Amino acid sequence: MVAIWLLCHYNDRNFDVRVQDTDETNYMDLVDDLFDDSIKQDVLIPDLFRLFYVNPSTNKRVELLNDVGLMGMWGLFKRTDTVEIWIEKANEKETSIQFRTAVKKRKDRKERKAAELRRKAEEFEREREEERRRLEREAEIQRDLEEQLANTVAVEVPVYDVEDLSVEYVRVYSSQHADCLSPGGSQPPNTQKEPSPPPREPSPPPNVPSPPREPSPPPNNPSPPPRSPSPPPNNPSPPPRSPSPPPTSPQTQPQQQQQQTEHQQQQQTEHQQQQQTEQQQHQPTEQQQQHQTEHQPDQTPPPNRAELNKGRGFRISRSHAKKTGEFVPKKRGGRPAGSRVRKPTAYNVEEEEQWDDESDDENFEESESDSETGFNSDDFIDEEIEEDEEQDVLKEVISERSFEDHLDGSNKLDNLYANGKVVGSMPWGTIKLQPWMIFQSKTHFMEVFRDFCIQEGFAVSVEKADTTRFTAMCLVESCNWRIHACVLLDGVSWAIKTLVSEHKSCGRLEENPMVTSQWLCTKLLPDIEANPEIPIKTLQRKALGIYRVQVKQRLMYKVRSLGRQQIYGGFDESYALLPSYAEMIKSTNPGSYALVTWTADSGNVTPRFKACFFSFAAQVRGFLRGCRPIVGIDGAHLSGYYKGILLTAVAIDGNNEIFPLAYSIVSTESMDTWSYFFRSLKALFVQHGCQRDDWTFISDRMRGVESALYDVFPKAVRRVCAQHLYTNCRQAGYSGTAFHDLFWVAADAYNPYVFNKAMEKIGKLIPEAVGYLDKVPEQWSRHKFDVGVTCDHNTTNFVESFNACTKPFRDLPVLSLLEEIRSWCMTKIGARFDKAVDIGPDQLTPYATKELEERSADSRFCYATNAGGGVNLRF
Repeated sequence: MVAIWLLCHYNDRNFDVRVQDTDETNYMDLVDDLFDDSIKQDVLIPDLFRLFYVNPSTNKRVELLNDVGLMGMWGLFKRTDTVEIWIEKANEKETSIQFRTAVKKRKDRKERKAAELRRKAEEFEREREEERRRLEREAEIQRDLEEQLANTVAVEVPVYDVEDLSVEYVRVYSSQHADCLSPGGSQPPNTQKEPSPPPREPSPPPNVPSPPREPSPPPNNPSPPPRSPSPPPNNPSPPPRSPSPPPTSPQTQPQQQQQQTEHQQQQQTEHQQQQQTEQQQHQPTEQQQQHQTEHQPDQTPPPNRAELNKGRGFRISRSHAKKTGEFVPKKRGGRPAGSRVRKPTAYNVEEEEQWDDESDDENFEESESDSETGFNSDDFIDEEIEEDEEQDVLKEVISERSFEDHLDGSNKLDNLYANGKVVGSMPWGTIKLQPWMIFQSKTHFMEVFRDFCIQEGFAVSVEKADTTRFTAMCLVESCNWRIHACVLLDGVSWAIKTLVSEHKSCGRLEENPMVTSQWLCTKLLPDIEANPEIPIKTLQRKALGIYRVQVKQRLMYKVRSLGRQQIYGGFDESYALLPSYAEMIKSTNPGSYALVTWTADSGNVTPRFKACFFSFAAQVRGFLRGCRPIVGIDGAHLSGYYKGILLTAVAIDGNNEIFPLAYSIVSTESMDTWSYFFRSLKALFVQHGCQRDDWTFISDRMRGVESALYDVFPKAVRRVCAQHLYTNCRQAGYSGTAFHDLFWVAADAYNPYVFNKAMEKIGKLIPEAVGYLDKVPEQWSRHKFDVGVTCDHNTTNFVESFNACTKPFRDLPVLSLLEEIRSWCMTKIGARFDKAVDIGPDQLTPYATKELEERSADSRFCYATNAGGGVNLRF
């Protein structure tokens, strides 16, 4: 690493350039440094120029053209600290290729930087504009909400005066806290011009109870001691209001005010004296005070009822309603309505349960009719029934609290929710839209709106649709139907603000453009889940019968595909989950072989799926320990989105039933894919300690199987399926009933004599067919089979049976397909294992027992004849 200074000369101006490492600096880096440092040092050099330096050994000018010349210059000045360079202006033809390349790259870099700066500036402006629009929308929504709250909230509350029950007031609130106020909290403003009341004298303290009423004469029978009076309110009841005087002239008004003031003062003084006198006369004794203290409830001044009701919601219990005078019960028999006087009392939250359990008689004051009539049993029964009903209502209120019960007015949106209608689930056929229906979100609103349009059989054209509002009108121009909805102040809920007119001039649409594949998939998904192979005609009939819409066949195919995708998953994500699936198999089922192969990762290209191979430990162990050494192989086409080939290896167990060994998914059926399958199969055997190579494989004459098989298993014996071989003969032109019968005699022959006789007859019938069959290198006749294999299968029907079992799953995503195959194999092998447990070591399988019995029965028809030195058996 060598650092050096470059002293650059251009005309009469000079500037210097610092090169930190001569080994790492190339020609294009030098050109960039010249441009940058010249600008920093206020030296303007041309866009196109040539560079020269003086060779110290020859004192001649040498032009710098490329990296080779630059390295030569570093070698000449490696012992110096400064190198002088001369810059001369030039045209494009005079400059070198590397110089033009460096200038072009620099220009491109500047343009990219400028474009990036412009993009950031545009993005910043766009964000500012969006923020401004958002603030405007919020301000508009706030104004609409305030107007709505000011104009729509109106509550009519009766107010009772304690001293005069005939006086009633009606108050109308236009505040957002109207629901939190209670009757009697304040008096309504008087619209008439009354004279200001005179100053009152100081009222007695609040703890002083009001004087009791005059006791009635005792009856003949002794009665129980009177009940203690209910606790007095916090503030004493004001004197009854005098009626307002008629309007007078301005001259007589002061005089009348003075007279009225004196009259009111005189009345208040007399009223106070009368209260003190009655209190002294009816002062209880010490024994009475002790008895009242024992039976009197807590007389702690209760809090203000308006404060208690705040935060309790809109629904109140029946008992509370009766106590506060807001509930009018049904008329019942027994005591007359005016026999008892209800005393107003405050409501205490802590004593709610106690008041509900106790009788309401504590809040009544005994009247003269009580002392005269005595105890009434009918009234007592009615009160008990009322108490039970109150308890039932209280339980219902506590246990069934809905969303509306929590609207206590503490939030600005509580009144809006209370006056509107919160929409929940709406069954098909009962959907109706109304103004101020509130939805959970925009998605919820759009779902209900689409259902409503399809239910009523019309379509809409959208005028405005964004994140805050939605406006649409009927698709028929002559129809005046229109809807407008927007987001509420919370930014999540939506509400219908405007719903204009009804559909009068437009008919019902049978082919509705509002019907989409996603909507149909949502509605018909239960039917698709019940039968994933449901016919398209059935789905069309259901859509027409239930939803009264006609759906094209092509769209219904897409709907069924979407439904199956929701049930079984997507094709893309299924391939992405294969590595995790393979690792899960190996971790949860030790001894299993799971391999997923991908294409090589080259640069920025994402690896793609290539092949996969799966075999569970129970399959390979069962094959090596209890199956015959013959393996049937075959391939089946997948009908999913990405197609592919399913390669399978199937064996025969001791009961002559199919035993799946392994299966693989590849892209195509070729020599490379079959080599991948056989290599994986051999690795599976080696993993379980089996080094055998002389396996017997049976398959059809597929392309690439023979060469791939012998590359991996050199000592393997290959059989060819006789059924596929006969099909090949027919395609070659050798057919006919006689040829068919003779071919299968030769294929099923257990000895060479029968085989040769059949081939002679085929030669006489079709001579070319004999030559074609003699050229087949694989074994296809039973007389050539190895007796050590103990299997006379000359077809791949057992492999085709396994393919038939997997056919319903071959159009599923790859992961669902593998899971269905695993489940099928597990069920079959598990059932056979349960049967094998009951078979002893000296017993035969059911299939072997059946074969032995049949052949024993056939042997009864055999007889022996003398052959002259030997025995000849005839059948």
